[in-house]
Amino acid sequence: MSMLTNLDLRVREQMEADKEKYPTMVKFMIEDIQKAYLVSDIKVNTATTLIGYAESAGVVFNNPNSFVLKLYQIFNQ
Repeated sequence: MSMLTNLDLRVREQMEADKEKYPTMVKFMIEDIQKAYLVSDIKVNTATTLIGYAESAGVVFNNPNSFVLKLYQIFNQ
């Protein structure tokens, strides 16, 4: 099962909004997420961008000081 289905809807909307402006970047991010079995399998570049999308979408993180826990929260885990 793809982790893409677990991605927070607000983050997914931010990513889709960038699809027209940065089609290659979004394509590689989607491929990276689809290949991942665990959150830790996602590349750092993709993870950083996803966290940026979440922050701009107004996601309130349970633990704002932890990169990994932010990523888990983005994937509802």
